[in-house]
Amino acid sequence: LHNAEELQFVITIIFQKALRERNWCETYADMVFALKHRYPEFPPEHEGEKPLTFTRVLLNTCQNEFESFPTTFEATEDEKKNESEQEWFLEMKRRKEKMLANVMFIGHLFLRSLLAVKVIGQVVHDLVGIREKLPEEHMIECVCELLQAIGYTLDQTPNGKDLMCKFYGRLVDLKRQSGPYGNAAYSKHVQFLIQDLLELRDKRWEKKFFKDQAMKKKHRSVTQELGLKMSDKGYKLTDTKTLKREEKIEREVRSLLNRITPDNLKTIVDRLAEQELHNAEELQFVITIIFQKALRERNWCETYADMVFALKHRYPEFPPEHEGEKPQTFTRVLLNTCQNEFESFPTTFEATEDEKKNESEQEWFLEMKRRKEKMLANVMFIGHLFLRSLLAVKVIGQVVHDLVGIREKLPEEHMIECVCELLQAIGYTLDQTPNGKDLMCKFYGRLVDLKRQSGPYGNAAYSKHVQFLIQDLLELRDKRWEKKFFKDQAMKKKHRSVTQELGLKMSDKGYKLTDTKTLKREEKIEREVRSLLNRITPDNLKTIVDRLAEQ
Repeated sequence: LHNAEELQFVITIIFQKALRERNWCETYADMVFALKHRYPEFPPEHEGEKPLTFTRVLLNTCQNEFESFPTTFEATEDEKKNESEQEWFLEMKRRKEKMLANVMFIGHLFLRSLLAVKVIGQVVHDLVGIREKLPEEHMIECVCELLQAIGYTLDQTPNGKDLMCKFYGRLVDLKRQSGPYGNAAYSKHVQFLIQDLLELRDKRWEKKFFKDQAMKKKHRSVTQELGLKMSDKGYKLTDTKTLKREEKIEREVRSLLNRITPDNLKTIVDRLAEQELHNAEELQFVITIIFQKALRERNWCETYADMVFALKHRYPEFPPEHEGEKPQTFTRVLLNTCQNEFESFPTTFEATEDEKKNESEQEWFLEMKRRKEKMLANVMFIGHLFLRSLLAVKVIGQVVHDLVGIREKLPEEHMIECVCELLQAIGYTLDQTPNGKDLMCKFYGRLVDLKRQSGPYGNAAYSKHVQFLIQDLLELRDKRWEKKFFKDQAMKKKHRSVTQELGLKMSDKGYKLTDTKTLKREEKIEREVRSLLNRITPDNLKTIVDRLAEQ
C-alpha cells in the first residue's frame, strides 16, 4: 500500500464485508487483530496529528459507521409514500442487521484489546442512554447481544464493573417502563432478552460460552470431530460410545457439511463416503440432511449438486422395501426426496383467514419469504441435478408444468420467478436435445401468454419485475443463449481458480481474461482483497492474513 488512502480503501472493504456477514464477525475481528502491525504507518493529513496506522483507521471507520445510523427506524412520510409497507419492512430489517453487526464487531474488537472500556460505555449510552424518548427495541437488542458477548471481560476491570452496574440499572429501568395505556413499553421478546442478561450476570457469567469467547476458537476442531455438549456450566466432552447410532451419523455428516467449499469438495466427498451405512433408512437419513442443508443455502446449490453427483456410486445399494421393486440406491433415494419436497409445497402462498388472525402481517410476510426461498432453492437444485444427468428431460417438463401450467387460476408471481431462474440455468442444455427443444418452445409460448395477461381492471396481471424476468429469458433464448454464464454451467467450476487469481471479466459473449496491467491500481487492490475475503474461514485465517499483508 502506497498511501493512507489505499489503507483506508482496504479497511473499508474488510469492514463492509464483516457487516454483511454478521455470523463471521469473530473471524474478521481475529483477522484485523492479526493485521494491525502488518501494514506500514502513513503520515497524518495535518501537522501535529498522530500517524495513520491500521488500527487508527479501522477504529475511525467503525465510529463513522456507528454514528451514521439513524436514531429511529420508523418510516418517514416520504418513505411511506414512495415504498410499499413490505419494501420498507425489508429495508428496515437490513439496516437493523447492519447495525447489530457493527455493534458486535465493536464488541469483538474490545475483547482483543483494540478498544478501551470507555468506548463501550459511549456505545451503550448512545444506544439506550436516558433521553426524552425511550430507545427503540432494536437498540436494546443490540446492547443485550453486545453485553452477552463481552460482559464477563468487562466485569473483570474496575472501570468496566462500574459501567456494568450502570448498564444493569438502565436495563432494569427500561424493562419496567410502561406504555401510554398502562401496558408494558416493550415486547415480551425484549423483556426476556433483558431478563436473561441480568440473570446471567447475577450467576457470575457461569456459562463458559459467554465467559470466554477466546476458548471457542481453541476448541472448534474438537467440537467438530469429537462432539462437545453444552452443560449448565459450559462445554463437556460427549462420550461417543453413549451416542445413539443415528445421532452419531447426524453429527458426523453435519460436521462435514459445515466445512464444505468448492475447493475442499473432493476431501468432503471422500470423508462422507467413508461413513458406514447399514440399511436403507440410514441412507435416507444422510440424504435428508444433505438435501435440507442445500435448501437452506441456495447460493451453494451448485456445490451440493457436485457433491451428490460424486457420491452417487460411493454408497452401497440396499434391497427394496417390497418384492419386485428396484433396489434402493443413493440416486433413487435422492430423487424421491426431491420429488416429495417439491410436491409438499402449497399451491398458493396467500395467507388463510386463520393465519391472518394468529400472526401479524410482518410475521406472515417473513414466513412466506422463507417458504418461497426454500421452494426456489428446491427448483434450482433440481436444475443442477438435470445438468449433471441425474434427471431426465421429462422431469423438467413436469416441474415447469406444475409451476406455471394452464389452470383455472393464474400462477402466482413466485412460481414464474422459479421457472425463469430454472430455465436461465438449464435452458442452453435443454435446447440441445429434440425433446428438450420441444419443451422449451412450449415453455416459451406459456411465458409469452402469461406476460400478456390482464388483471381484473384491465391492468397487467403481473408486476414489472416479473414481466422483465420473462422478457430477459425470452431475449436470451432468441440470442441462442450467447452469454456463456448461462451457456455452460460446468465451465464455472473449471475456471474458478483462474477467476480468483488472475481476474476474469464478464463480456457480452462470456468471460474474458482481464489484463491486470490495464487495471487501475484501486481496482486491482479491490479485486485481490475481495478474492481473499471470499475464501476466508477460521481454518485458513493465517494464510489469508499473510496474503493480505503482502498487499
